[in-house]
Amino acid sequence: MSLLYIGAWSDIAVVSFFPTTKKFIFVDTQPRNEFDDDFPIEESLYERPYFLKQVFEAVNKENFNFVSEKVLKVYSENELKNPTLYKFKSETQEIDYYVSSNFRKDDLPELIDEIKTSEGIIVSGYFPHSDLFNLMKPNINVYLMSETCYEKIDFNETGEDENNIINYLYDNDTQIKIYFVEKYKNKFISLSKMSEIKNVEVKQ
Repeated sequence: MSLLYIGAWSDIAVVSFFPTTKKFIFVDTQPRNEFDDDFPIEESLYERPYFLKQVFEAVNKENFNFVSEKVLKVYSENELKNPTLYKFKSETQEIDYYVSSNFRKDDLPELIDEIKTSEGIIVSGYFPHSDLFNLMKPNINVYLMSETCYEKIDFNETGEDENNIINYLYDNDTQIKIYFVEKYKNKFISLSKMSEIKNVEVKQ
């Protein structure tokens, strides 16, 4: 079983909530650009050069070892721009971490294949574009980590993209199983529909 986490940043500790999961697929558009959907690849204003250092520090803290590095596509002499796959491994789990990688913008067959075979997705802090569900199995699990607000996004109020997976779950009946994860209690709460999150969040 593998789980996907898009916008993971240095949140490696999340793997501790899924001890039976053998493999994690982490994806982030950093260090290339924190707001990669909104800017061309060559834009440097939102580069995050410290990103990899933070990731490696977090990986070491969770007792994962570095295995390999593979540049997947070369856009620039600036290495921060180029999609790259880092592999890490602990005694019981593996992480494939795709950095400077955008599943909608970059043509990365290796990443797409891993997305298609993932059994579920971890959501925390960042809501991926709803196009993601076109790639994934129809009966995946979605794990909503606590400490994130899961209100439906209205572009007119926030200026944020409404075409994200959370809005999709509010608006559509699907085979997707939704779980709210109370991190401090290590408790998984099953939701029959996305709107039930409002009742759960109040009880934290």
